[in-house]
Amino acid sequence: MNERIKELCLQAGTCVTNSNGQYTFDEFLAFQEKFAELIVRECADVIQKEVSFKYANGGEEEEFMNGHYAGSLLARVVIKNHFGVRVE
Repeated sequence: MNERIKELCLQAGTCVTNSNGQYTFDEFLAFQEKFAELIVRECADVIQKEVSFKYANGGEEEEFMNGHYAGSLLARVVIKNHFGVRVE
């Protein structure tokens, strides 16, 4: 498994269990929801970082003039909206 996926899993709360080491059903659902949200955010952030890096370093001028930059940023918002993740 990718190291970043493991980090997101821990961030979502997998290390928090009750006294017998088991999740309650509600705790498990909350974990799943948070883990999915973190993955969606990470995917959207990867798009933004890549586009911002290309744009800051000159990129392909024609590519950006043809809407690549704006389209990529729109994709970030569309992905978050599709999964119901609040856009920040």
